[in-house]
Amino acid sequence: MNTHNQKNQHIAVIDDFILENFGVELLKIKNHSSTLSHAIHMQEKYLLEVLCRLNHLQIKRAVKLGDFHNNQKCTLLLTGSDAKKYIYKPTSPISVKIFNMLVGHYSEGFDFKKIHIKQEWADAFLYEYVAEDVESKIDNQNYSYHFGALTLFAYLFKISDLHHENIIATQSSPLIIDTETICYPHIQGLKSFSFESSLLLPSIHNPTPSIAKYGKIEKEFFTKGVRQLCTNIENNKEPGFLTHLFPLLKTRVILKPTQYYQTIIKNIITSSFIKDDLKIKAYLDECIRGEHPISKATYGYELKSLAQLDVPYFYFSNNCIFNGNEQVITLQANGFSIKSAMKNVTQIALELLAHVDQANSKYLFFSSKA
Repeated sequence: MNTHNQKNQHIAVIDDFILENFGVELLKIKNHSSTLSHAIHMQEKYLLEVLCRLNHLQIKRAVKLGDFHNNQKCTLLLTGSDAKKYIYKPTSPISVKIFNMLVGHYSEGFDFKKIHIKQEWADAFLYEYVAEDVESKIDNQNYSYHFGALTLFAYLFKISDLHHENIIATQSSPLIIDTETICYPHIQGLKSFSFESSLLLPSIHNPTPSIAKYGKIEKEFFTKGVRQLCTNIENNKEPGFLTHLFPLLKTRVILKPTQYYQTIIKNIITSSFIKDDLKIKAYLDECIRGEHPISKATYGYELKSLAQLDVPYFYFSNNCIFNGNEQVITLQANGFSIKSAMKNVTQIALELLAHVDQANSKYLFFSSKA
């Protein structure tokens, strides 16, 4: 494709992307709202950078997945000229590498599915899109076996936020496609990590978890998966080969519910004051100002991010919590200890099995009081 045609294709992809994200009515008033015009400009800039970075794939369509963070960057579902689909994530690939190496290290008796990075940069990576298998193709027993192992794995290595959009069902095993929260720290003022934190199992706060998306998980085979992974970890002990990667890891931390931020942004763009920056700021101040230490520590960054229609983004690295601008947030946090996880694996596996034993049937479904 010559340069002129390529430029025209980029423009067409960007125009379609903006239209899909904002809709006709908001685009009509973009010149009267600095908030809208800035968000649109940043999305155009981001997508153009991605398209130029991936010129060789001749991308003809881009679709937003998830939320916008850090100047309107988001995960993208991309379609190339050959109709192949790709996922582009604007985050470091380190968490994926750590996850892949860990499940590889403890894979005896399993066929864990992993993301295969096709291309990577310091701030992003690309992999081929994986389609979900329809429920009729799922091997329930094998899937339940791998689901059990991954549930223990997620707790041991502290992976949260594994809601249904972050897991793909393949015939024999779940595929975790978002590992940003691996090695989650303990943050003072927030609830400690528990079996419920991964969102893989039902709880009173999570009545429709990832487990419910793929039909019935059989408790017998779930239990076998937990026991086999526990044995593998006991036999292989600490994966010292990961030592060089842990200092590079930036673990995403969720200080406030993402849905809360999403609601605030939705209220702004659908409000009568979308054209009034002062009213937007007053509304945001009312929403996010608070006396809790987390509210105080994050207020300024939250205000700026939400005013730009970004969901605030925070991460933990080298014993500190940072915001998306790489500024330290003054909150006390203790980092993940892989030695502690290895030491307590048997106890944790038994606690998990006791937890799922509450399901008084062949399948893992819980009452709303579980």
